[in-house]
Amino acid sequence: MGLDKKRNLAYFFLFFVMLHSQKIAAQVNVLTQHNDLKRTGWNDKEILLNKENISSGQFGKIFSRTVDDKIYAQPLIVSNLLINGGIYNIVIVATVNNSVYAFDSDDPSNNKPFWQANLTYKGYRPPRNTD
Repeated sequence: MGLDKKRNLAYFFLFFVMLHSQKIAAQVNVLTQHNDLKRTGWNDKEILLNKENISSGQFGKIFSRTVDDKIYAQPLIVSNLLINGGIYNIVIVATVNNSVYAFDSDDPSNNKPFWQANLTYKGYRPPRNTD
């Protein structure tokens, strides 16, 4: 698949995710950095996390996924998305290698991404921290 087709597929996927995510439960989507256009980080729809269930024994990393480079961008969350006939909560991550991944955010055993694309033009490379 050519790079322009991959890039167009990536844009279509992100557009599709934003327009077609289905709200079934009281989950909150995170579709931009820090939750809103003001970048406040405030989530006024949060109902699951509270002072009682956030402690070192009950809160922390559950599992990890393998990607092609470091992740500096904020992961985005899309809740209750219909994929291949099932409803999933997904996490979208972008790496410094110019790759974008969509993973199941709830199932520790599902290591394979639903979708992955590298958005670097043919003949180019992503910037490095030494540039």
